[in-house]
Amino acid sequence: MQKYCNTVNESIKKEGITTVIYVMPNGENSKTFDETIKITNFLAQNNINRNDVVIALGGGVVGDITGFATGIYKRGMTFIQVPTTLMAMVDASIGGKTAINIDMGKNLVGVFHQPKFVFCDTDIIDKLPQDIFCEGITEVIKYGILEKNNIITKLLENNVNIYDIITECIRIKAKYVECDEFDVGVRQKLNFGHTIAHSIEQFTNHSISHGKAVGIGLVYETLFAEKYFGLDNSISSTVIKTLQKYNIDYSLQKICEKKDINTLIDFMGNDKKNNDSNITFVLPKEIGNTDIYKIPVDTVCKILSEIV
Repeated sequence: MQKYCNTVNESIKKEGITTVIYVMPNGENSKTFDETIKITNFLAQNNINRNDVVIALGGGVVGDITGFATGIYKRGMTFIQVPTTLMAMVDASIGGKTAINIDMGKNLVGVFHQPKFVFCDTDIIDKLPQDIFCEGITEVIKYGILEKNNIITKLLENNVNIYDIITECIRIKAKYVECDEFDVGVRQKLNFGHTIAHSIEQFTNHSISHGKAVGIGLVYETLFAEKYFGLDNSISSTVIKTLQKYNIDYSLQKICEKKDINTLIDFMGNDKKNNDSNITFVLPKEIGNTDIYKIPVDTVCKILSEIV
């Protein structure tokens, strides 16, 4: 990351623009009020004003907290997303959802703050560590299930053209955001896999990364859908086959036992998508046919107990 920072900084300075650099700790545990205060204090100490621009250079965590901090600093200032991971390119950097975590849940405090633009340098994909690359694949699989497209087919090919896949994922994400910028309707379909994923992150105190949690969430929310609707296992088989190709561990049993299901459900209950006693899931009936369901807690508990 230091290499990217130096490259971007030198490029900007060549244009005669003055820069200051703030470096934050890596990982989901940095998405806090404390870190937000440090960032806003840094901006104030360096006399950053509304005529200036903040660049979020990094993965999804950097984009989330930078967007939140610039959304509240001086009641909003311009920022640019320059994602450096596959996950951030196809998902986190697009759409203006910015947030931090609190003890009661993930992304529960945030603002909608759109970046001025998003710059994706896909040439860096080949330089990503394998585990970071594979974490982004889980979000890509999500798009391959949400809509009828050839994303899954492309992922399973021997010679994967990841650049075409990134373009298709961005197109899908942008379409949902344009229809529902403030995430009150159809955009919530983009949370497929994330109800369980976010509860896993909370349950493990973020020792399981977001990408790995999403992989688990995709499998178990698909298995949940098959139990809930009485479907065959074709969708879960497709998801599992794709995860296996990229050596992504999707076992929930390694993380929790049946006795922990109530704790997971408690975390699900605090999810920002919920607005009553039910739990919100995005469930597929077939590839390209997903919808948002409000499911009673008792039903969630029963089905999870059967599949965990």
